[in-house]
Amino acid sequence: MHCVLADTVVCQDEGFLEQLVCLAGTREHESILALTARPRDVHAALLLVGAEPGDTGSWRQGIAPNGAVTTVAIPPSGSRLSVWARWVDGSGSEHESRLHEWVRDVNSGLVMPDGPFVFSGSIVQDVEERDASGEPTGEVRTVYAADLGGSVVGLVTFGDEVVAWQEVIPDQVDVAPAVWVADPSVIPALGTPVTLVLCVEHRQ
Repeated sequence: MHCVLADTVVCQDEGFLEQLVCLAGTREHESILALTARPRDVHAALLLVGAEPGDTGSWRQGIAPNGAVTTVAIPPSGSRLSVWARWVDGSGSEHESRLHEWVRDVNSGLVMPDGPFVFSGSIVQDVEERDASGEPTGEVRTVYAADLGGSVVGLVTFGDEVVAWQEVIPDQVDVAPAVWVADPSVIPALGTPVTLVLCVEHRQ
C-alpha cells in the first residue's frame, strides 16, 4: 500500500466539525488537525504514489413535481483513501488510529463510519487580485482552491476539498443540520504533533 505522510497538529478536540484536516490558519475552529504544508503539495504527493484525482462533490436544491423542495447531491470521486493518524503521547508511547474514529454522531453517540474517503483533488480557479484597500487591481491569478479555503480532508461538502468523505453533506445547516462532533475522549491533547497518513487503496 502506498501512503503519503504529512505533518499536522491537533487544533480542536470538541465541538461540531466541518473538516477533519484543514490548512493551518484557516478552519481550525471546525477541524481536528491543522496541516503545516500546502494542500497542493499533498495533492502532488498523492499523484506520486499512484492516486488518481476525481471531482469534488456538489449539491443543489430543486423543486419536485409535487412542490416539495429536494436536495440533489453529486458525490465526489477519485481514488479511495484510508486516512490515519500517528502520534506519540506525553509518556513517549506511539499510537495509531483511523481518523474517522475521532468523530461521533451527536445524536446517537456512534462513531462515524469509515467513509470511504476519496482523492477529489480540489479545483483550480482564477482569482481577481485586490490591492491593500480591497479594490480589484484588474489582475487575475490562477490558484489551487484548497490553498485559499483550507479544505484538506473534508466532511462537509464545500467543493474544494483535496480529500473528501464520499457522502455529500450540504454546507448549510438549514439544509443538513450539523451532526458530526469531535470526541475528546480519544483525541490527543491540543497542540500534539500528529502525522497524517493517506493510503491509496487502488480501487475506485
